[in-house]
Amino acid sequence: MTFMADLRKFAVKVERTTRLTFVGTATKMHESITVGSSISGAPGQPVDTGFLRNSWQLDIKPTHATISTNVAYAPVIEHNLRSAYDPAGVQNRYGVTGGRIGPALPFGTGRRGVKSQVGGNHSVKMTVAAADRLQAAALREITNAG
Repeated sequence: MTFMADLRKFAVKVERTTRLTFVGTATKMHESITVGSSISGAPGQPVDTGFLRNSWQLDIKPTHATISTNVAYAPVIEHNLRSAYDPAGVQNRYGVTGGRIGPALPFGTGRRGVKSQVGGNHSVKMTVAAADRLQAAALREITNAG
């Protein structure tokens, strides 16, 4: 084999490893947010009905990945503001009504749900903080697999 052939083979291996690490990292981050992770310490989403947990979507493009949800109360769960949530769109801790900032309602007058025995708060924050560890774990899995 010539030096150029060896170099091409190495470049293909680096490209493959990079792509698999990227996809593996995005997948581990999605899993950390939704069901939790011992690597990130994230508890995952609380489960009363499973609607929020199942709403998180992972969209992987060639140059970036997006993890998102369109559930209106996701920030309420993330930031532990359950007592401030009103399904009518009022987040009374901040005085947000129907997307407009207005006078705050008395704190705690909104919906107060029963605390789930599964999952918890701050899963997104904890996952982002542990992105490097999740990436290292994804790379380890790839290099150990072959």
